[in-house]
Amino acid sequence: FLAPEKKAWSGNQGLLDDKADVYSFGVIAYYILMRDMPLGYFELPSHRYSDLKYNWDHLITACLQSNPAKRPSSL
Repeated sequence: FLAPEKKAWSGNQGLLDDKADVYSFGVIAYYILMRDMPLGYFELPSHRYSDLKYNWDHLITACLQSNPAKRPSSL
């Protein structure tokens, strides 16, 4: 799954870092939980599953920030 900055990548490798992988992890985590892709405005896991043990909403929304600077540095 490509992060937004990889889709717009124009050959400047200095713009890409591990935060693109964090974005991809967020997409995969969302898909595993929800069985759907997080496109546009998407439903958060807590809206569908009220008994989740962890705060998946926070993890997924943090990982799927379109601005790489707003994503976590590591998982």
